Amino acid sequence: MLGKGLLINTLVVLGLLIGGYSFVSGQSSMDTARLERVLEASKGVINRDIRDSMDFDYILELENFYHQIEDPLDIVKASRYLGIYYRSIFYFQDSEKYILNGMRLAKSIEEWGLYLELAKELATVYRSLGEYDKLKAEMDYCLKISQRYQVKSKELIPLMELALYNSYDIQNYEQGIVFGKRFLERAEYHQKMDAPDPMLDYRVATETVIIKIELAKCYIKTEQKFDLVKSYLDEAKYFFEPYGDQEKLSRIYEEYLNYYLKLGDLEAVKASLEKYNFHLRMSKQQFVQRTHEIPVYLKELSNLEQELEMTQMKNRRLNLEKQLYIGLIVLILVLMGTYFYLALRNRRIQMALNESLMAQNKLLENVSRDKSKFFSVVSHELRTPVYAITGLTSVMDVDKVVPQQIKAIKHSGDYLLLLINNILQMMNFEQGQKDQSKPNKSYFDLSEILADVIDSAHYFAQQNEVDLLLNTTWEGPMWVKGERQKLMQVLLNLIINGIKYSGDSKVVLSVEKVGAEDNAGKFNFKVSDNGIGIPKEQQEKMFNFMDRIGDQDSSHNPFDLHGVGIGLFVVEKLLQEMDSKIHLRSEEGEGATFSFELLMETNKNEVTVRDAELSPKKEGLHILVVDDSDINLMVAERLVTKLGYKCFKATDSDDVVSIILKEKIHLVLMDLNMPSISGYALSRKIKEVVDVPIIAHTAVMEEELDRKLMEDSGIQGYIIKPYSLPALKKILYENITEETQ
Repeated sequence: MLGKGLLINTLVVLGLLIGGYSFVSGQSSMDTARLERVLEASKGVINRDIRDSMDFDYILELENFYHQIEDPLDIVKASRYLGIYYRSIFYFQDSEKYILNGMRLAKSIEEWGLYLELAKELATVYRSLGEYDKLKAEMDYCLKISQRYQVKSKELIPLMELALYNSYDIQNYEQGIVFGKRFLERAEYHQKMDAPDPMLDYRVATETVIIKIELAKCYIKTEQKFDLVKSYLDEAKYFFEPYGDQEKLSRIYEEYLNYYLKLGDLEAVKASLEKYNFHLRMSKQQFVQRTHEIPVYLKELSNLEQELEMTQMKNRRLNLEKQLYIGLIVLILVLMGTYFYLALRNRRIQMALNESLMAQNKLLENVSRDKSKFFSVVSHELRTPVYAITGLTSVMDVDKVVPQQIKAIKHSGDYLLLLINNILQMMNFEQGQKDQSKPNKSYFDLSEILADVIDSAHYFAQQNEVDLLLNTTWEGPMWVKGERQKLMQVLLNLIINGIKYSGDSKVVLSVEKVGAEDNAGKFNFKVSDNGIGIPKEQQEKMFNFMDRIGDQDSSHNPFDLHGVGIGLFVVEKLLQEMDSKIHLRSEEGEGATFSFELLMETNKNEVTVRDAELSPKKEGLHILVVDDSDINLMVAERLVTKLGYKCFKATDSDDVVSIILKEKIHLVLMDLNMPSISGYALSRKIKEVVDVPIIAHTAVMEEELDRKLMEDSGIQGYIIKPYSLPALKKILYENITEETQ
């Protein structure tokens, strides 16, 4: 645009040099009939989706004669068409300029219907620029206009934009519901009362379906009217599917996904996720395709501008044939102007391309982040039913109800929990989220941990007809200080991996205490199998799960991978955090040995949990369990009761403080993630009234716990679900003193 202005200004100066010989630039006066044809043609171009069927002749001609239009109403119409055009090619500043000029004129002649239509286009520009405050201010003003003047169905414009502003732009879902419901009420009124108009009726129908998508999202987020959510989403799906609107369909299936997640229907979640990914991918392809078309459109526009300018130049030269020298000057100046114009135009096109590529990259980053966030959420959601499985079966096992089947369920639950923990660890490592907190080291009986690991993997080994053996260089308890949970996860992953590759042979876990320095001991851990072994060329890939996924596509590969290798990937990363390193020694056909060393503090005088439960000062305790899950409450109640203590239950909606005071509670087991109030906030509320020990019992992984926030909230310890009876005994013993009884 700057180069074009320079060219025109140059020609005007040249006209002044020609004494008495005046001429007019290409913007000659238009007759009324011609203007009407250009406006009508431009309207058709806009309505046909300008990016797919541009008629640059009319748009360019309309812009050239824009400042010569005299009728304010025609200027308003032209402003709207040019504003939409520039928005479609991402020239938002030019679009805003034309739209604001049209709104100013529409206001001066009190054409409030046109004013609201222009305001709708301005809202789209502000939303693209992220200027939400401007968007809201303009729509609030439009809402007052629609209430003050008779604008018929145009009153729906501010209602729709305010509904989108609250639901989509700032996530104020309650206000989104308010404006969404008002829109539906008024839309229904106009559909009944207004005269039929096919184009208007179609637009209202389309906007109604869009509002229902946003209402469905708001209802899901606020957990209201679930009976309406699916009907709204179904209606939107059937409306947009025939048109192949991939962006709308991806939004619809995103809300299906959130809806079924709330309901806990994992099969429907899986189906919705597949549809969401498909339509999101198609939407991205459409976006990229349209973005790539922009340079073509700009090039076509440039060619038309050049053709128009060449025509203007030809007319001028015909008028200046008798002025040969002046004609030569005209030619030189025109060439100079054309050069600057082309240089600036090419620069502008390059800038538009760069902005488009940046937008595409941002979109891809958002998709990747959303995918990671989704899998993290799903994994956390799965921990609750897994806790129910392992917790309930732990309780049922004591009652000896079909012991073999109960053990099978419990071991399957343990294995599923291991897989989920691996996924969560993998997601953290993949996103570069290393545990930066101080290592959570505590004393534990290494012999007991090794026995628990063997017991957890025993059923899996039995199913694969593999003998599972444990060898240690000591007998009896071995109290050490270290990171208990990480060590168990490492050993379980290595043993499960060994069982997969051992065929029908055996897997041996060997632990050797190889030295002692003061109160520290070095322990050498080995997991060996005598199965098929690992070829040399495969050993480098064993700890990179992405390489192993790629290998699974090779049907000729004799090395059966049995999975994607997440477990070994997690093993390597966890050992790095524990200042150790995994070693692999294997020959094809001769089995494999995975080994690592840990330096851990030892304490021969550590009081065991079994000794603790014999202490009479722990009898008659009142334990309060706070959780939003009925299943979690039931499991915790059974475990607490089996310790011989009296258990009280409460949810996040109960008056927990009153229960503590009334029942003289000695200790509180507090869930951290509850919908009505978080465990942190509830703990702070309790501590303001009564000083009672509070222990977090949560399904969150240790690495994800905010220990600083726990300390600030008065939470003095934690236990990870699902937890065993001995673990519960230990945490209760450590946190209940004589003063709290």
